[in-house]
Amino acid sequence: MLHRAVRSFAWAVLVVSLPLAAGARDRELVIAELEAAGQLNAEEALVYRLWSVRDPSRLPAELTALPAARTPCATELFARAFAARRDGRLSPWAAEQVKQASDRPASAGYVDSGTYALRVHYTDASQSNRARDVLGYAETSWRKQVTEVGFRAPLGDDGGSAFGGSRALDIYIGDAQGAAGFTAPEYDWPSTARADCTTWVMISDELSYSGEWMSTVAHEFNHVLQGAHDCTEWTAFWENSATYMQDVTYDSLDDYIWFLPDFQLNPHLPFEYHSYGSSAYQYGGMIVAMILDEAYGDGDGKTLRRVWETSEQNSYNSYEPDYLDAIDALVREQGGDGLDEFQRTLTVWRYLTGSRDDGSHLEEAGTWDTYCDDSCEPPDDRVHPFSTLPVNGTVREPLYVHGSSYIRVPMEQRRTGMLRVDFGGDPTTRWAATVLCRGDGPVSETSLAVNAGGSASGQVQVMNSDSCTLAVTHLYLTTYDPDEDFDRATNRTYTYNYAFSFTAGALPAPEITAIQPSELTCAGGTLVISGKNFFSGAVVQIGTDLAPVSQLTATSISVQVPSRAASGVVPVTVVNPDNQRVTWSNAVVFTGAGCYCGCDVSYGCDEGCECDVECVACLCDHTLACDPECDCDPQCEGCGCGAAEPAVGLLLLALVALRARPGRCRRSRPAPPPAAGG
Repeated sequence: MLHRAVRSFAWAVLVVSLPLAAGARDRELVIAELEAAGQLNAEEALVYRLWSVRDPSRLPAELTALPAARTPCATELFARAFAARRDGRLSPWAAEQVKQASDRPASAGYVDSGTYALRVHYTDASQSNRARDVLGYAETSWRKQVTEVGFRAPLGDDGGSAFGGSRALDIYIGDAQGAAGFTAPEYDWPSTARADCTTWVMISDELSYSGEWMSTVAHEFNHVLQGAHDCTEWTAFWENSATYMQDVTYDSLDDYIWFLPDFQLNPHLPFEYHSYGSSAYQYGGMIVAMILDEAYGDGDGKTLRRVWETSEQNSYNSYEPDYLDAIDALVREQGGDGLDEFQRTLTVWRYLTGSRDDGSHLEEAGTWDTYCDDSCEPPDDRVHPFSTLPVNGTVREPLYVHGSSYIRVPMEQRRTGMLRVDFGGDPTTRWAATVLCRGDGPVSETSLAVNAGGSASGQVQVMNSDSCTLAVTHLYLTTYDPDEDFDRATNRTYTYNYAFSFTAGALPAPEITAIQPSELTCAGGTLVISGKNFFSGAVVQIGTDLAPVSQLTATSISVQVPSRAASGVVPVTVVNPDNQRVTWSNAVVFTGAGCYCGCDVSYGCDEGCECDVECVACLCDHTLACDPECDCDPQCEGCGCGAAEPAVGLLLLALVALRARPGRCRRSRPAPPPAAGG
């Protein structure tokens, strides 16, 4: 037995003082209580947890008799134990116990993949058919996560063959004692400079239906790939990523939904928080990975993979860069202000889920309330009916580092006017504040400028809205690092003050200050309109075509520009729900691939023809040949675009000469193709 006689007495006292309630207590809960009471130190608690998953008979009898903790994944335990043993942070006794608890089970047989370096073992002969199923799920996971998304392939296996394994990735089906599965780091991989590691996988033989097997294999397979990138990463992100990637691998399963309430109902906690056994918080935190991938990528897993690449470390002695550094770099690469912006995005996007979904944020969020009612939506800390305005208050709930908070004002009916919002946060830390107003179409987002003292005030333009919410983000200090300061993340709570007042009346007209990009091909694309006084329900016209709005705030609108046939300079118009509008006449130039441009024998384009800017000064000269540096329309013989206009006399000569050959270019120009998209 790994416990000592003195420890046996402690267990006797514990069991007497904490009587079991049927179905209410398990081994993990009691281990946590022992650790909190100081009867187990950190390394002893870690060893007890490992044996609780691998072989409970190695525990004190009082623990062995308790039921196993139910958890989706025990990888966190094995990853932490591996790092502690590798870094020399364990006593010789604990290091030996960790090594034994991390050893592979005995194999009763196996099946190999003919496509990938995969071997699935069964620990009982009755599991041979199930092993073939698991192999198929592992092959699908490899194809999706490695071949398509681009994660690093599983590393080779330095030591597995000495323990009945193989040079391939070894997956075992066996007893995981309450866990759906786990991935155990085994050895540093010496062939690379990265802080990576080889791994083996256990899949529980107690899984009940095929979808559970599929999602568990996809989840654990992603842990294997994480080990190939960075075996020292913060463990919460291991679970955030693997839970999201099981959905990318098997999109129709949506098993992640059952974990969402643990994350969504606790917005005050740090988004990087983790708690083994008693909570599914880090699994529901797959929203962190999902928002990263959808807000800053295409929702296909590739942006998440880039975060793992950027967080790779060259030394086991340093935990930098970590995934927060990688997120910061990714957002800055896209023109944002780094981790602060991501935290604001997380606060807003996680709120606009379930019944609050506006169709412009997380792709699947509108389906969540079908499964979990409002438990997949973060709760409001305060709700102030419109009839109570003006109102002020203070939030003293336990708002922690990197947490979020929400104050909602239901309008009781559709309202139009100005909502004044005042915010005052604890000046010892950093804050962000965003006002979300819901009406028709995308939610309108207005960011308040929080000063160095933690205060902000703003007039938020409300147009036909039925509710507005102050979404507060606790940015915390820029020096915070979870690898070093996680104990600080929840040892103090932070407060803030707020106030709301409302003035009804007409709203100011929209204004446009910039449009990017200024040039598109006729295939269309994404256009971002900057300005102010944009309201929920605003529409955008590109020329005479409506452009679908994908994201709208009070100062920015993103639209998907439809394709068109003709090139030229096209105006952009923003129309608010109250029919006030603004137009930029020379907003977007359509040119290049897919565009049609015709030239006639005059000094300009045909009437009604919108020309490519390179053909605006379209001339046919008297030689019926193009200017030397001009790209000519091959269907318009003799039609040239001079870089500089010829002298007036030459123009007149050219006109006379061309009129002597009436319609030459016009006859050779084909009819324009029908306009795409209407």
